[in-house]
Amino acid sequence: MNWLRRKVPPQQAALCIDAANVHAVQVVRPREGLPAVRLCHSEPIRGNALSALQRMGATLGLQGFACGAVLVRQECRLLMVEKPNVPAEEVREAVRWRLPGMIDYPPEQAVVDTLPVAIDLEGGNHATSMYAVTAERQRVAALTEQFRRCEIPLRTIDVADLALRNLAALFAEPGAGVAMAWFDAQGSGIVFVAGGELCLVRHLDATLAEVREALTSDQEFQFVRIELALQRALDHFDRNFTAVPINRLLLAPFADAAELAARLTGHLSLPVVPADLGRVLDLTAAPQLRMPERACELLVTLGAALRPH
Repeated sequence: MNWLRRKVPPQQAALCIDAANVHAVQVVRPREGLPAVRLCHSEPIRGNALSALQRMGATLGLQGFACGAVLVRQECRLLMVEKPNVPAEEVREAVRWRLPGMIDYPPEQAVVDTLPVAIDLEGGNHATSMYAVTAERQRVAALTEQFRRCEIPLRTIDVADLALRNLAALFAEPGAGVAMAWFDAQGSGIVFVAGGELCLVRHLDATLAEVREALTSDQEFQFVRIELALQRALDHFDRNFTAVPINRLLLAPFADAAELAARLTGHLSLPVVPADLGRVLDLTAAPQLRMPERACELLVTLGAALRPH
């Protein structure tokens, strides 16, 4: 009785290609308990990314997966723009022609998507604004071609800020929003999330190396610069999302997160707490994510793997 057979959905995983590695993370969501990380792997890029992706595909058997790719921050932009007063089916094209001066390539060469600014917790909304998600068409086509040549099914393409939204949302408390700051080799920023949706992204100038310098240097201005950037982001959120309570600032994992949190305590308007992935995820099969350095390296890929399907 073939009609009683149910097709088993393919396994899902998220992949990210950065300057040094191809990363893969798989997260499964059981009916009860925490989301569980089942797969966590990095393949060094020796020569070119395509070869590394091919090796990873063969090692993990990704040809049987439904995969999502995540673009690194240098390859895409998430921009807040004024919502155009046009029919829904014309919004993307209307937004495209608001991009000159905001992106460094012609708007006709952009792949554009949009998403609303999150509705606040009291039911109001920011009806005049929306987010434009944009990437250069040539880069998206090249990424798609890499997956095709490796015979890895590509289901979705995500962006780093939205991947971090997925991770921050796990830490939200009932009736409140959550703010999570991240630091890596390329830069830093804060994502603000309410009701599982993105409210605001603020990118900062400080890199991970500069944070370490601020923590070890006798020059106080380095630390003050980071402190002021974080407080300005918190103030901007408070002014624009008055109905969304935020009761702490989480620091996404990196090697010096606990030390930075201790230094910032009492200097910002909110308590600062290192984000403990073990509180919101089952890491039994991926104990490496308990190491802050490794968690930092895989942060965006992990967030993309948490994308709702």
